[in-house]
Amino acid sequence: MPLSRESLERQLSRAEADRAQRIAQLDEQGVPEASRRRDPLWRRCNAACRKLRTRLTAVTAKEELASGKTEEAGEPVEA
Repeated sequence: MPLSRESLERQLSRAEADRAQRIAQLDEQGVPEASRRRDPLWRRCNAACRKLRTRLTAVTAKEELASGKTEEAGEPVEA
């Protein structure tokens, strides 16, 4: 069952906060920005953010499709 937009946005904000926290830890350890992708925890946080953004894009597309159907239902069909 797909999640609502509000739920996905809340999860995305939490995932971004987790990623920012991991970035701060890596900065404290002196890890360069280019080497972050080698860190397993950063990769997991980044993947979660990407996944949630993709799901939000799908929700947006589905909402646009649904709004288009409701607009078409109100218009007379041309032959």
